[in-house]
Amino acid sequence: MRRRGFVSVVGGSLLALALVLGACRTEISSGPGGGSQGSPSGGNPSAEGDQPAAARFFWGTWIRMDNGAHYKVYEDTVQEDGGAIYYVDASSTTERMVVSGLGTFTKESDSVIMNGSIPYFRKGGANPSYRMRLVGFVGGPSRAAATTIHGWKVTGTSGSYPTYTNTSESDENGEFTLTAPVVGDTQTVTVSTDSGVIVVPGLTIENSGDFMGTIPLVDSGDYILKITGSIAPKEKLGGYLYGNSYKRYPMTLTITNVSQVKSAMAVCEVEWDDPNLSVTSSQDLKGIAISTMAPGATKTIDLEVLYGHLTEPYVDTEIKVRITNAQTGREWVDYVPLRFFRGQVPMTVAAASPEGNQAAALNGFLVHPDGQSQFFSVPHGGSTTIYGPTFPKDQHYLMAFSGATVTGTLSDSTEMFYTVAVGSTEPMAVETSGGGIREHMTFGEPNDSEEQAYPVDGKFQASLSEGEIDYFSVTSDTWKLPSGDSRQYRISYTTNNGESLEDKNVFANTWLDSYHLPTLYKEGYVLEGWYGNGNKVEVGYKITSNISLSAQWRTPNYTVQHYQQDIVGDEYILVPDDIETKTDNTGNLTSAVAKNYTGFTAKNIEQKTIKQDESTIVEVYYDRNIIDLTIDLDGGSTTTALSNGVLSGRYGAAVSLANPTKTGWAFGGWNTSGGKLPATFAEPETYKALWFAVGELNVTIDALSDITVKEETNGTTVTLTADSGYTSYQWKVDGVVQEGKTSNVLQLDTSSWVKGTYEVFLLAQDGGLYKSASLRITK
Repeated sequence: MRRRGFVSVVGGSLLALALVLGACRTEISSGPGGGSQGSPSGGNPSAEGDQPAAARFFWGTWIRMDNGAHYKVYEDTVQEDGGAIYYVDASSTTERMVVSGLGTFTKESDSVIMNGSIPYFRKGGANPSYRMRLVGFVGGPSRAAATTIHGWKVTGTSGSYPTYTNTSESDENGEFTLTAPVVGDTQTVTVSTDSGVIVVPGLTIENSGDFMGTIPLVDSGDYILKITGSIAPKEKLGGYLYGNSYKRYPMTLTITNVSQVKSAMAVCEVEWDDPNLSVTSSQDLKGIAISTMAPGATKTIDLEVLYGHLTEPYVDTEIKVRITNAQTGREWVDYVPLRFFRGQVPMTVAAASPEGNQAAALNGFLVHPDGQSQFFSVPHGGSTTIYGPTFPKDQHYLMAFSGATVTGTLSDSTEMFYTVAVGSTEPMAVETSGGGIREHMTFGEPNDSEEQAYPVDGKFQASLSEGEIDYFSVTSDTWKLPSGDSRQYRISYTTNNGESLEDKNVFANTWLDSYHLPTLYKEGYVLEGWYGNGNKVEVGYKITSNISLSAQWRTPNYTVQHYQQDIVGDEYILVPDDIETKTDNTGNLTSAVAKNYTGFTAKNIEQKTIKQDESTIVEVYYDRNIIDLTIDLDGGSTTTALSNGVLSGRYGAAVSLANPTKTGWAFGGWNTSGGKLPATFAEPETYKALWFAVGELNVTIDALSDITVKEETNGTTVTLTADSGYTSYQWKVDGVVQEGKTSNVLQLDTSSWVKGTYEVFLLAQDGGLYKSASLRITK
């Protein structure tokens, strides 16, 4: 449809490609109605029947204060974190919204609604305004420059809230102002003429007062090129741009033929009037030749923007793009608006539960002066730093705190002490006594409503009663920066995994702990750590200059564990000192190798596929060897069962054999040093029983004795004589000290002894020197 020779675009066929969205934002919508931008129910009544529209006040995204969950309220539905959908009940009013499955929400203030005793805070502002400008050519081809068009009616409709409309009219400068229902809404603007409309879809409104660019109009049969500018979100810091030479932001200008005819040659010039704004490009920005382009075709110009010295909290500036039609000589100017902030304002919050409740956390909400907002939570005994961009003194942040909800409702929340240091990044402990305003901020005091938020600056401490919400108005100007130092440094990241991370803007002497280091993912690898200036960077690092952090990757570890068979039963016991950590590529098989354990034989090893999450564990099992002891009873017998004269057992098991017997003979032990079998099964060996005639005395002296002992047997009397010259002698028979017998001679009467073997032990002392001897007397 055409009117007065001007190109009209209906249904978003061309202009949707070419709109300046706020500060260099570019969004494409599916056209009027918003498509995927609409409500979960598509704006249609529910299956249960027609549902009333929720009051406009409730529209938008709300954050539940006790757990940070997001709820998007549309005209007839509520969606939780992109998941469950609930329907608005017919009993809802402008001050009260009833939601099936969620309960009743009531208006508390401009930023707060209550669901029972649980507060919800609005994410982003309500009713943000935005501006646009109508420009075109009037009066035929002789005019050399585009003029503004005034007196045309424009209407804005919402993609997410179809019943919302807002109208305006272009003024003498061609500008008009409209409002959206909530921050983040996608708007479609319709420009009405006497007999036609121009539809401009896909305008995402981020902040109140956004300039959304121009709507160009041309004669029928002519063409016009539209300029848009975009900076990737990953290049920004929390969605904002910063000056003071913080960073060169890569920016893309997109030139689009938004007419319905093929374009002729044109010349594009990029200009800027702000001396603190630096714009660089590999192309000559004073004259970029644009060749012919089909309708809807695009061309891009890559450049970088940097803003220099900045003393004000922020500055609004712009890039001008002048386009000249090489055939007609007509020229028009398009604009790419930019807002640079001086820096970030840190606010450090510490909290503690008076009861020492480890599950408690102080939940908070920070509303920026531009309508943006963020939820934060401080655990009991913790300290958290949050950041916002600098704003003028007359624009305040709203900081709100709710009780540490532990059981799910604000009325059951715990009391909390908290301390806030505005302008500081230093971790701190909460203050529970002393000066400040803590004593004055009890339940029911003036700071219990948004309209009566208590003004604060610097450091303060307060207490929060059960079921209470505290509100504070925080001055947002760049006053007390950390350590009185307004310098800012940049943390940049090289991920080495193909991913890009947004740079961070931080104040001098900030602890890296305040940002902790990002966790990344790389297929087949594990993040070993971050390195800066050749050294691994850990928390506790203080930032004193720009720093480039590089992620270092390694192949994943896997674990090899070794298990030895228990002495008895079927269990296998882990050998804790031999747990191994190995490394190899993800997807490969492990290469675990058995160890050489004395007395054990390894079973077959089941190798496994290595997982990237380092959870792979290979278990190596070892059976105990069976040790055979050959027992030569030399004509005797034992009550212990033997297999062909062999006593068998697992390596390390205790050896147990009943003393053998032999008619007419006394058992004199085994043919070993000490005359005993080994305590455990260790090595295969043959052992022979020693026998002596009944009534015969036999004395055997252990070869390991280090003092000489001579024996003399006379009938049933045994006389033992040790070397003389020692200061003391102690004799024991079967562990019993022979009282009164302290010389080097021991005489024993064995007439009353029963048959068997008796152990005799001698300990001789000479000053600090000891000698010993072991003997066996067999009867």
